[in-house]
Amino acid sequence: MCALSLVGAGVAFAFLATVFAQPFTQSSQTVEITDLVVLDAKTDEVESVFPKGAKIQIEVRFTDLRNLTAYDDDDPDFDENYVVVFEVRDDDDKLIYSTDDTLDGNTELQLEPEERKKITYSWNAPFDTDSGNHQIIITVRDAENFSNIQDEQTRRIIIRNSAASLFVSRSSIDFGDVEDDDTPQARIIVANPNRQAGDLIWKVVELPDWLELISPPTSDDDPQESVLVTNNQTIILQVRSTTLKGSFDDRLKIESNAGTSTIDVSISLDRNANGLLSQLKVRSSIYKPGDEAIFLYRVKNDGAVTMTYSVTFLVKGPTGSLFYNSNAEGHDVMLGPLDPNDESDTMEFLWTIPFGTLAGDYELAGQLRGYQAFEFLFDDVPFPSDAGKSGPPARGDEVTDGDTFEVGKGALIAVSPPDWAFGAITEGDSDRASFAVSNNGRGTLEWTVVSWPEWLEVKSSTDTVRGRDIIEVAISESAQPGNLSGTIEIESNGGPRSIKVSVRVLPLPTATVGIATVLARLRPTATPKPTATPSRIPTATPTPRPLEPVILSGRITIRNGGSIPDNARLIAKIGDYTSLPAAIDGDSYGSLVILPPDRSYVGQPIQIYLGDLPALMKAPLRILQGGPTRFDLTFAALPTVTATPRPERTPTATPTVESLSGAGTVAVALPTAT
Repeated sequence: MCALSLVGAGVAFAFLATVFAQPFTQSSQTVEITDLVVLDAKTDEVESVFPKGAKIQIEVRFTDLRNLTAYDDDDPDFDENYVVVFEVRDDDDKLIYSTDDTLDGNTELQLEPEERKKITYSWNAPFDTDSGNHQIIITVRDAENFSNIQDEQTRRIIIRNSAASLFVSRSSIDFGDVEDDDTPQARIIVANPNRQAGDLIWKVVELPDWLELISPPTSDDDPQESVLVTNNQTIILQVRSTTLKGSFDDRLKIESNAGTSTIDVSISLDRNANGLLSQLKVRSSIYKPGDEAIFLYRVKNDGAVTMTYSVTFLVKGPTGSLFYNSNAEGHDVMLGPLDPNDESDTMEFLWTIPFGTLAGDYELAGQLRGYQAFEFLFDDVPFPSDAGKSGPPARGDEVTDGDTFEVGKGALIAVSPPDWAFGAITEGDSDRASFAVSNNGRGTLEWTVVSWPEWLEVKSSTDTVRGRDIIEVAISESAQPGNLSGTIEIESNGGPRSIKVSVRVLPLPTATVGIATVLARLRPTATPKPTATPSRIPTATPTPRPLEPVILSGRITIRNGGSIPDNARLIAKIGDYTSLPAAIDGDSYGSLVILPPDRSYVGQPIQIYLGDLPALMKAPLRILQGGPTRFDLTFAALPTVTATPRPERTPTATPTVESLSGAGTVAVALPTAT
């Protein structure tokens, strides 16, 4: 592998430490957990011993440690953001539950200086956990640096088996033969015969899909599970009307703190369900790319069961291949419920014809299925070119074939390059870039630059342009220091386009003494002429040229077409010197700053790595001076990422956030799971 070479003279490492360093050290503590209380949610009393299945309430109070008088209301650091993690571990340190592993995730916490807030969690002790000691752990972390722990508190609880008894009145239910609109019910009594030994806590789980719970209520997280129930209650089951045909032998389960019980359930279903498309046509005979084609359709229920339907729209292109499938795109339409012999009004389905669509004749077809019963195809209206070739004869009001329409010629906008990373510049400087706009379709392209970032100036015309042209942009000399990014938005009759642009603006250094002295050490200053004196004039000693930082930016290409990982680090190495990571945005990088500490590194090979993978370089690149330089990088195939198995779903704690400082209430709305 070839390398880069760096030519220059030495400069103090203070520049790199002051301007380019991104500290990872832990900041001082700004928030603490001032109280952690565990209660029985049923009695609202402080408790440390809970039976399996019990609802446990955890109240956590937080206090901001910053001095209010040190901040103005408009100070950007006035509000601090944190993330609170709630975990439960058993005596062997095995993780039982963590908000970090749930779909709803951890709780966000925002505090003002000296503000106090309370978060309340509700958590159900799982029936399948081992009895014994458990630790409740509350951790508060920085929102912007998750690895930085501000504070952590724990409380010990005991989860035990219950001495309650579980009585279930039935061990099996056969619903028999069910036809048409019949939806039979069944009842099961669940009771605790030994109330003196404690409460029985239970719930229904693993309910078959063809059954629904009427009582007790279903869980918010899973319609096939019930909420937690204490002691005696009757389970009411009902056969779903949406299940149409089939014979089923299943079982449902009751879990409790006194054990589990299973109940066999069976049924034979044969409903006379049907339906047909009584209209399917295209409103207009000709469209162009970018238009919304309007498909008109109507559905009739010619069965004996009230039905809700799913309608699929299919479009075939001039080449004879399937061009659009609403089901594959997740665009199918739900229509209903329709009672037997009822017919819907004429409905409209809008399909946006993609820009760049080939001009020619297109055909429309449709399919009608049961909603949430996609395996039942009630009607299949063919393309006009396929009509009469196969399938059963039309029945009643059924449409015999679809419709045709034409798509005319249309423009398709193309922009090169598709995005641009300027790299790094010093505050007050500027840099330019240009983008070529062309037409990859047919017809005349008309386009307009409609918006761009405030730190960017468009030097070319912003009026509507016909045909191909160049967009010229430059970084504004008033751009503020920082990592800036945005998009240049283009609207056209060949589709919209967004050009991603980014730049890193380095601040002008301040003339301070010591390690913060930056720019003065980069560029030599003129030495004033000596005042004439009777003494001998000293011999002038040449001052070595200062070493300027080399700042690389460009595109990243992965040979196997792989994607760059979100947490990838792009760095440069010279011997034992390693640069700070570059800024990566998609397949572009910028601000790869190379500034070794002294002259001993000059001339040594520079190697660039994406993680542990070295860049492939065809020939050496010798950088004759510092400053921004564009250098595109190519890497071999990235290593295959091994999927990490997801842990089994566990009960979800539901937090609420309360302000204790009189500043109102901040609520985090999350669903509760049992």
